[in-house]
Amino acid sequence: MAETKLTAEEAQALRTVLCAVVVKRRTGELGIIHGAERFVSTHRILKQADRDALDGAARKLGLGSIREYAG
Repeated sequence: MAETKLTAEEAQALRTVLCAVVVKRRTGELGIIHGAERFVSTHRILKQADRDALDGAARKLGLGSIREYAG
């Protein structure tokens, strides 16, 4: 796959979205934390390879790892 370049605005938009994303540790369910630590599901389950890819993308954007939710 060819290398993709992001504009500064695109990278900032992805940072904004990815900093809100969490993955349930046990099931791989993708969601966000809303309010007082309430998990809101996107009804998507990520396989480990997809979780690793998402984590890698977040690190490239300077966010560190995608947060995991234990609940």
